[in-house]
Amino acid sequence: SELIDIYVGQESASQQKFQAHKDILTSHSPFFEAAVNSTTWAEGLDKVVRMPDDDPEAFGIWLQLTYTGKMGIEDGSMEGNRVYELLMMVYVMAEKLIDSRTMDICMEATLKRMRTMQHDGYRHFPGSKPIRILYGGTPESSPMRRLLVDAY
Repeated sequence: SELIDIYVGQESASQQKFQAHKDILTSHSPFFEAAVNSTTWAEGLDKVVRMPDDDPEAFGIWLQLTYTGKMGIEDGSMEGNRVYELLMMVYVMAEKLIDSRTMDICMEATLKRMRTMQHDGYRHFPGSKPIRILYGGTPESSPMRRLLVDAY
């Protein structure tokens, strides 16, 4: 299938260009389905999608997940709260892209991490930064919000 250019982040040093196959994008996201198949939206006409308000790192993880089925953030090599930050960022991205499959994967990974005994002998829950990320990018009805409220 044809390649779509996606520019994520503000137009500056932080903006990143991604390329992805149209079929992959549209099969995972109604947002992309509408954008790249439109005959009236600029994105559909020039096959370029701009997401200036979004985080390139979160989008990169989302894109990796759509291609490989893995996020690559659960390998144990990063500090626990950072994993939660990335999970919340990807969840917010998935909610924006109307990707319920990825939202479910993020919720399952969050729940698994909260239930798993860490190397220090304790279970770790998301700190304030991941919770702020989640609450800043999701509606009150968000299932992930409910999960965290129930967990605490």
